[in-house]
This record gives sequence, C-alpha cells and structure tokens, in this order.
Amino acid sequence: MNLASLAYKNVKRNFYNYFLYFISVVFNIMLYFTFASVQYNDQVLKMAEGMDKLSKVFKGASIMIALFAALFIWYSSSFFIKKRKKEIGLYSLLGLKKSQIGKMLFYENLVIGGLALIVGIVLGTLLSKGFIMLMMKVMAVDGLVTFKLIPKAMIQTAIVFTILFFLTSTYGASTIYRYKLIQLFKADKTGEKQPKASSIFAIISVIMIVLCYLLVLKFEVGFMVKLVGGLILAVIGTFGVFSSFTIFAIKISKKNKKKHYKNINMIGSSQLLYRIKANARTLATIALLTATTLTCMGTAAVFYYDVTANISKEFPVTMAYHDNSKELDKKVEDIIARYPEHKKEDTVEANFLKISGSMPNTHKDERKTKGPFNKLYKVFVLKESEFRDIYKKTRKDIDKIPKLSNENETIIFTEFFNNKFEDTYKGKTAKVISNNKLKKDLKVKYFENSTLISKNVTGDIVVVKDNLYDKLYSKDSFYRIKGYMIKSPRKAKALEEDLQKIKPKQPPIKSFDDSYYVYSSYTSQYIGGMMGTGMLVFIGGAIGLIFLISTGSIIFFKQLSEAEDDKGMYKILRKIGVSSKLIKGSIRKQMLFIFGSPLVLGIIHSLVAFTFLSDMLNKNLFTPIFTTFVVYAVIYIFYYFLTVYYYTNIVNEK
Repeated sequence: MNLASLAYKNVKRNFYNYFLYFISVVFNIMLYFTFASVQYNDQVLKMAEGMDKLSKVFKGASIMIALFAALFIWYSSSFFIKKRKKEIGLYSLLGLKKSQIGKMLFYENLVIGGLALIVGIVLGTLLSKGFIMLMMKVMAVDGLVTFKLIPKAMIQTAIVFTILFFLTSTYGASTIYRYKLIQLFKADKTGEKQPKASSIFAIISVIMIVLCYLLVLKFEVGFMVKLVGGLILAVIGTFGVFSSFTIFAIKISKKNKKKHYKNINMIGSSQLLYRIKANARTLATIALLTATTLTCMGTAAVFYYDVTANISKEFPVTMAYHDNSKELDKKVEDIIARYPEHKKEDTVEANFLKISGSMPNTHKDERKTKGPFNKLYKVFVLKESEFRDIYKKTRKDIDKIPKLSNENETIIFTEFFNNKFEDTYKGKTAKVISNNKLKKDLKVKYFENSTLISKNVTGDIVVVKDNLYDKLYSKDSFYRIKGYMIKSPRKAKALEEDLQKIKPKQPPIKSFDDSYYVYSSYTSQYIGGMMGTGMLVFIGGAIGLIFLISTGSIIFFKQLSEAEDDKGMYKILRKIGVSSKLIKGSIRKQMLFIFGSPLVLGIIHSLVAFTFLSDMLNKNLFTPIFTTFVVYAVIYIFYYFLTVYYYTNIVNEK
C-alpha cells in the first residue's frame, strides 16, 4: 500500500470528523467564487450601470473572504493535526520515516482541499445565478440574469485556494518534524496555555468593559478617543472576562453547596471550568468577532432600512426643482406624459422668499455662552395658505398643525435638528429680515423636524401669515419650487434619466446658504441608495454568514474533540446509575455556556455600538438591528443543538 492510497483511506475513514469542516470550506469557496463571478460578469455590471466601482468593491470583498478562509482553514488544520498527534506517533512507532508520514499528511490535506475546491466551484457555478439575482433584488436593479460560465472566476478561485491548501498541507506535513515521539503520545494531555484565573484581574476586566461602555455612551470626548479607547478597553476586558472572570464566577458558584451537590452539577461545574480554561482565548476572540460582525451587518441593515422605510418621509414629492420663470414646467410634463405607467398624480408649488433669518439658539451646551438667536443665514419664508395646501398633499394629517393667530407667530420646518444636542424650537423666538430691511421676531407656535417638499431643496422653512408674507416680499428674494408626484416612482428609472437631461444646472456651492439643491428626485435617491446600501447588505450578509458558519464549526470541532476524551468519564457515570437524562442535561448546560457566553457578550458590545450610532444619527434603529440579531442568533443556536446532539451520541457510544 503506497502513501497516497493510505492517505485516501485515512480521509475516507475519518470523513465523519471532517464533514462539518469540509462543508464550511465548501461554503467559503462557493461564496468566493460567486463574488469573483460578479467581478467578471459584464451582464451584471451593465445592468448596475452607475456603479462603476462595483467590480472593485467585489474584488475587495473576495480578498476579505479569502483572508478569513485562510485563517479558518489554518486554525482548523492545526486543530485536526493536534487531535491526531497520537495517531502520528503510532505511525512513527511502527517504523514509518518522518518524511513518509509528512507526505501522507500532505496528501490527506490536499485530498480534502481538492474535493472541497471541486465541490465549491461546481456549487458556486450552479447557484451563482441565484446569488446574483438575489443581489440584484436587494440592490433594486431590474433585469434578468442568464446562466453564464465565468472561466476567469473559476481560474482565480482555483489558484487562490490551491495556494491556500498547499500552504496548510505543508504546515501539516511539517508537524512530524517539530515534535518528539513522547510529545506526540502526550498530546491529549496538554491543553491551550491560558492565564491563571485571578480575582483581581477578573474584577478589573469587568471594570474595563463598564468603562468602555461609559466612554462610548456617556463621556464627552472626541470620536477617535471613543473609537480607539473603547476598542482597547473592549478587547482587554473581553479576554479578561473569559480567562479570569468566568473561572472566578464558576468557583464562587461552587460555594452554593445545595446547588453544587444536586444531581451531577458538581461534575458539570468541574468540566465547565476546564472547558473555559481550555477555550478562553477562542471564546474571547469569537465574542469580539461576533460584536464586530453584528455591528457591520447591522450598520449595513440600518442604512438599507433607512432607504426603504424613510425615503418617503424625506422625499414626499417625487421630483422638485427651482425655476422662477415656469419655463421648465411644460418640458417636465411632456416627458412625464410619455410614461403612462408613471402618470402625474399631483403637483405642488411653493413660492418662497429667500431672506435672512435665524432660529432660536437651543443648543444645550451653548445656551449660556450665546444670545437667544443663532447667526443669520438664509431661510425660506412661505405663506400659510400655500403651506397648508402643500402639507395636505404630502402628509394629509394637516389637522394636527395649529393655525397661526397673528403676524407674530410662525411654524418652523427644518431638516437640520438633532434632539440630542438641541431643545425644541416650540415656544421660542425666531427672526426674519427681509431684503427691504423689515425685521420681525416670531414666536414658534409649531415645530417639526422633517422635510416639507423634498430633502435638501430648501433650508429652514418659516411659515407666516399671508399678510406678513406680502410685507416681506421683494422681487429679488422670490424663490419658486415646483414639485410633481407620479405613480410608481421607485420603478421610474427611464423617466428619471430623461428628466436628468433637462434639469436645472446646479450652481457652484460657495457658502452654507448655497448648500441646497436646485433639483431633487425621490427616484434617483431611491435607486442610488438601494444600489449602494443593497450591495453593502449583500456583502455584509455573505461575509457575516461565512464568519458565523466558520466560528460555529470551530466550537463544534473543539467540543466533539473533548467529547472523545470524556467518553470514559460518562461511561463510569452510567455504570454507577446516573441516568441518560441527567447526563444530557449536564451536557446541554455546559454547551449552552460555551456557545451562549460569547454570543451574549458580543451582542451586548454591538448594542452599545448601535446605541452610539442611533444617538449620532438621531434615528430609531430598533427594527433593522433586532432583525439582524435574530437571524444571527437562530443560525448560532442551530450549531448549539447540533453540538449537543453529536456530543451526546459520542459519549453514549458503547
């Protein structure tokens, strides 16, 4: 029997142990191939026109997948080699030369890698169309993708993973040269070297995590201080929690004699203590990576949700533009008429006065150092009758807005308000100064932090009584905005392209008073937002799924390896009369802690990050974040039940 056939038989015999590893590697290869396919798929790039950097983005994502796959395969290979050290020692004891054993290990790794590569590319080819169609759906890009073989993607995937498998196979083959025979036979007696459990460091680690949360959420310091300082505290504190605090907490729990000596809790606690010590670095790393992955995936989901859920609030009018002469209206309506599927449903017209004014100084941290008003800048004054007509068409709930009683009252609409840093304008005083030098202080009767017509086409809007508007009016301050509402604006890409050809030219922005747009479009914003955030969601979801499957597999491998070592102990327990129900209950509790602790800590870390993000964006992010957490946790819990099932079967083998 030659070494190649021996390697093949070893792989066949041990394939049960390698199965989840094999599936995880296949999934890595399949997604890498899919991303590489997008890079070279002219059909996709053409349909996603306007995303001229799409190919580069997916190339970067492919590199990230390859790097993570490299770490996972390297770690897993090291784990499997460690598990087989006694077997390797036996080969050496039977007379095989180190070079022969090295070649055999090299062949084994190459066989597994080669099979995974073939299966991954085949599945990637078969499923790539489905993945790409899903991506296009998420990005709101219309078009039918036909099945297409991408030879460049196949070659690139084969080269990258062949190099990767060659390097890990070489590393595995070198194992025999790094250990003496006695070390190989004692391999199962050694565990991961971990810091000793220290009650002082246990307390310090918890304090560091609390300080991290306070720094991010409460302390008034710069963004970079929060980012860097929070990251350092979180990393050190997390490793301290798993290497010291959990061990310290388990030892303290043993002092509860009634609970400790109930059923087989004493044995379960001792085993759990050993598992935490042996897996502290792994669990801490998984907790930090879980927090990072959830934060990245959740952030992408937040921006995607913001586009889908809030765009109608920010762009209540489909398209709006500035044109004092009304010459553009006829051209716009002629273009809309060419698209009956997007027929005109309504129009709005706002005749603003663009004059100097100021809002109340309501900044919470500046109230004592400044006067009652902010600095003067350009505001947009609108007569009440026009305002109420526009609001009926865009919002419909006009009854909630009180009518102005006299010329000294106003209604304010602004897009630039943050309730974290500012108090409400209601009840405060605003100021306007017309071009003919008429000054007026106005008490704010109603205030709304939202868009009236379309985002960024105006600054702060000051609504006044019609007769005051007439007094403030001057020809050179007149600023007219026309808006149209059409049917099915999300699918009006062709119509939008025609409108882009005749839209008003945006003048250069020289100051803050020129920072608004002369043309704004719901359709353009929706398509651009969906393409950008949809791509982030797809890439973030794919990479997050790879991480989740890989880390879940790592915990699975380690626990099943420990199950092999624990078979003898559980055999003794059964002989002395411990029921299978108690044994399975003990296993469930141990696995729950092993799987649950990094997940829970990772979720808490990411919740802190999202709380900070929510305050910074001044938005309620509960829905997208909760959805992300639930999807992530469901897959993670699947690995927990899978591990419990296989662990129980192993220790119950006769």
